[in-house]
Amino acid sequence: MQVRFPNPFGLALPDAQAVREYQAAQGFSDAYAQFLITQNGLDFDRLEAAPDREDYLQADDETGDNHAWLRTLHHFRAGSEHCDVEDHQRENLFAAHFMVIGHDPGGNPFVEVLHGAFKGRIGSLDHELFAGCEDLEQFLAEMELSGFAAASVDEQTDMLCDEDQGLIWFHASSMDSFLQQCVFCDEDGSGFVVDEPGLQED
Repeated sequence: MQVRFPNPFGLALPDAQAVREYQAAQGFSDAYAQFLITQNGLDFDRLEAAPDREDYLQADDETGDNHAWLRTLHHFRAGSEHCDVEDHQRENLFAAHFMVIGHDPGGNPFVEVLHGAFKGRIGSLDHELFAGCEDLEQFLAEMELSGFAAASVDEQTDMLCDEDQGLIWFHASSMDSFLQQCVFCDEDGSGFVVDEPGLQED
């Protein structure tokens, strides 16, 4: 079942000006800012427990055979280290390149690309590739990304998005497309993401 937005499974809506100020500091898209202002995250535990959840789901033929699990989309000023977008972004190894917007049950983050050829795209990162790294420098050394420090932020982000690195799995061309086409749940209410049709052929 495809999840419809907006729905009541985020948290209380934040102050729009505070979101815009945070956007100016972080550089994420207007689409993501609008998501925070009008929806403020998505907690699948709340969706699963809601007696009226069917009102916010749309029947679809998608089976989810090739998908990425989704545990939550983070909230703004949520007051919880487990789901607050500001807390997660502060701890983000790639904060200059990706905006963390959510995570799966195993800790793999969902991100919006902030720079470069893939700016605005939504993807998930393979946590196993950087879980043991204390900082970006250690990650770069382990991945043997030479020339990274001398590159522009656009070039750096493109290097991180190189499919040969295996760091990111793209799901959608934008936050709007992600919300309109990619967020689903199974009959038990567990969340998952399917790729935007045609995206992998781009």
